[in-house]
Amino acid sequence: MAKYNDLRPTRPDDSLKRLMRRVDNPQTVPHGVKVAQPDERVVFYDSSYVARTWDGDAIADFDTRISQGKAAIDAATDSLNQAAQDISAARDRIAQVEADTTEEAIGSTAASQINSRRLIVGRDAILTGTVDIAQLNVTGAMSAELVKSMSSETKKLVVSEDAILNRATVVQSLVTPELVAQKVSSALITGSTIQTSANANQGVKIDSTGYKAYDSAGNLAVNLDGKNNRVVGSFATSYDDSSGVKITQKSTAAAIDLYTPNWGGNASYQDSHAGIWFEVPSNLANRKLNIIATDKKDATRDDPGMLLYPGVGIGFQGRFVADSPAWKMGRVTSASLAPGASADWDITFPTALTGDNPAIFPMVTNGANAVVSYVVTKQSNSGFHLRVKNTDTFSTGSVFVIWLAIGTGILNG
Repeated sequence: MAKYNDLRPTRPDDSLKRLMRRVDNPQTVPHGVKVAQPDERVVFYDSSYVARTWDGDAIADFDTRISQGKAAIDAATDSLNQAAQDISAARDRIAQVEADTTEEAIGSTAASQINSRRLIVGRDAILTGTVDIAQLNVTGAMSAELVKSMSSETKKLVVSEDAILNRATVVQSLVTPELVAQKVSSALITGSTIQTSANANQGVKIDSTGYKAYDSAGNLAVNLDGKNNRVVGSFATSYDDSSGVKITQKSTAAAIDLYTPNWGGNASYQDSHAGIWFEVPSNLANRKLNIIATDKKDATRDDPGMLLYPGVGIGFQGRFVADSPAWKMGRVTSASLAPGASADWDITFPTALTGDNPAIFPMVTNGANAVVSYVVTKQSNSGFHLRVKNTDTFSTGSVFVIWLAIGTGILNG
């Protein structure tokens, strides 16, 4: 507990009473001067029950920090006042510069300087379209400065005697030992021949006789000499197997396959194509040229086509269509014909036939195998008239007629 001196005026007769009350009261009085002796302090506890000591040293340190804070605030205030003065002065200087750098002010100042110092006289002024070569005084220093200001690419265009000699030296060192020894003879060019291999019958070779290319077995696959041009192998106009023109050669056949690039988007017809190939099988009597159309990758006997046998004749496979420009076919029937009776048909072609006088071939049969006769009249490229008559002594039964019309110009003379 801090010791204190009570300075209030007291009466001697009350001193004993006050001392007794002071002994009974554990608290100090809220007034008066308290004097702390060395090593005496006041301890306070905060809400977390942490002891906080307040003594002479703490008070001295607190006073010191308050003094330092006040000094820092005073210094900051002085700095802000100085900054405000500097900003105001800078604004004045900027305003003066803006006033002095208008187009009129700059032009007036420049003209005044030029006129007062007599730097330009009459025609010597550099105006648009007035600078001529004769007016330029190009000195060595000026040339050096021009070269310094050039880019690296532009400097390559500056030619001097030393530069030419240096370039020639570089080219000579490249051509003689480097280009001739490593580029021409061993890898790219041998004499007057451009080739990918120095070995005979290998790679690609271009010389005065033409262009030649060899396969891996050493066989001449390409020979382009301007006269007997030959290319061996398979060819295609498209990487797609179902598009373009394919030319192939096999051991017993040479073929050309024709694919359309558009098959309607239906995958069922992507293999539709025409094939032309000549084959010579082991049985030489069956050698022939095939012209076939098919919807399959490989043609079969059911696909329509024409077969040309050398020294023999022409053959066909597949089926004939009933209506084509030069070929028409049809079928008509009749009830039984009595002896001497006849039946007539006016037959019209679905489409016009090639030529004006077609050849008509009726094939007449009947259920009773009776003898009949027929006659064709009014034949044209649009149809004909047919009459069938029973010339036998008994009825024919049902009559069947299959007819064939072929366009021809024979009857035209």
